[in-house]
Amino acid sequence: MRTLCVDIDGVLTRDWKSMDFENRRPHKTNIARLADVYATGMVQVVLWTARPGSIRKQTVKWLEDNNVSYHELWMDKPSFVAIVDDRSMTSVPTAKQLTELRGWDLV
Repeated sequence: MRTLCVDIDGVLTRDWKSMDFENRRPHKTNIARLADVYATGMVQVVLWTARPGSIRKQTVKWLEDNNVSYHELWMDKPSFVAIVDDRSMTSVPTAKQLTELRGWDLV
């Protein structure tokens, strides 16, 4: 099964600059798009966030409160410019390309 990794802050939330993780505003359009992808059963949805593992419980609660569909939650994502991976099924798209081609609205 293929895996789709999705960031939380700035993709599933409208806010990403403050450390107030529990009160982030949900990005309802992107959450709905993710639910559609999840419902196909064709990919494993992994949420991969830079949030620290120490707030995992709060993160899971936010995801539950906002009806986010996912299979796994990975915490402590490192900061990077791009990921180079020999197993990737796509090239590295820009935020603009994702917005235009996939309908995602990125902060």
